Formats: sequence, C-alpha cells, structure tokens
Amino acid sequence: MQQLYVLNQLGHESSLMTTLGGDQSSKQLLNGLQERHIQTEHIQRFIQGQTPTSYVLLNEASGSRTITHYRDLPELNFDFLPKSKSNNMIGCTLKVETSTT
Repeated sequence: MQQLYVLNQLGHESSLMTTLGGDQSSKQLLNGLQERHIQTEHIQRFIQGQTPTSYVLLNEASGSRTITHYRDLPELNFDFLPKSKSNNMIGCTLKVETSTT
C-alpha cells in the first residue's frame, strides 16, 4: 500500500481493489487508506473474517526465513469488479534495485 501512497503524492489517482473483513484491523486499514486519499470504493467488505496476517521467522544462523500466512477471507468476487467502458485501471508492480558500484 506504500506504493499507492507514493503514487498519490506524485499526483496520480490511486485505488485499491481487495477484500476486507469486519475486524478492528480492517477498519484501521480502511481509515489509513482514506486519510491518505487512496480510493476505497473497490474494496469488497465482508462482515465476518479477519485481516490476513503473515509471520516471518528468521534463522539468524543460516539467514533463511520462513513465512507463514493466514487468510480466512474469500478472494475478490468477479461480479464485484468495476464495470467500466474505458480501460482506465492500471495494475502496477514496483521493483527497486540498488547498485553497489
């Protein structure tokens, strides 16, 4: 979500399309998005269900990590997707690489 906030700061309109439950963490996420002027009308809300969480376990000796993810929300429903005559929705993945030279 940080990428959406940065894009918003650069003058781009930002919107998140996802699912959220009815728990307190979901409410905090929604409020944070709205405070940062990220559009939330494409978020499908469920009364039941909890915010997905991930736990990262790091083995300091080997440097390996194990990620455990918990999600009890359904995926975004196809029927919920916005109906648009224009193709103005763009998906974006940001990749940042650093150079040591």
